[in-house]
Amino acid sequence: CPDCGSQGESTSGSLQAGKRPCGCSKHNATEGYINIIYDLDMEVAIKFGVTGKANTKDRVKRQNSNSIYSVVNHSIYAFPSKEDCLSAEKACKRTLTCGILDRNTFKDGFTETTFTYNLDKIIKIYTDCGGIDVTN
Repeated sequence: CPDCGSQGESTSGSLQAGKRPCGCSKHNATEGYINIIYDLDMEVAIKFGVTGKANTKDRVKRQNSNSIYSVVNHSIYAFPSKEDCLSAEKACKRTLTCGILDRNTFKDGFTETTFTYNLDKIIKIYTDCGGIDVTN
């Protein structure tokens, strides 16, 4: 990669689609985010998920444009590796009640929505998996 200097293998189709097989790829999920979902002024759910480095703000914009709710970023966690990041998301999905919003009202990642009282549990899972809070 001319940007990060790492080497990797990829298919020509992936390269043509802009997917890099290295650490700087936007498809290389190394950040976990926690977003609060509001209905007017009331918190109704939490949206957790993973994304490539520095894509969290774009995710919030996309979630706001595809939803009847208002989405606000709560925090961003950087993980040492893609594997750690994905493990954190899987642990959240495995241990928390998820999918509390339906697809019609929250299209982008409704399966990673959970109750607001799970905020501390998500933070613990993220930090236990190596995540470091890098929220600005």
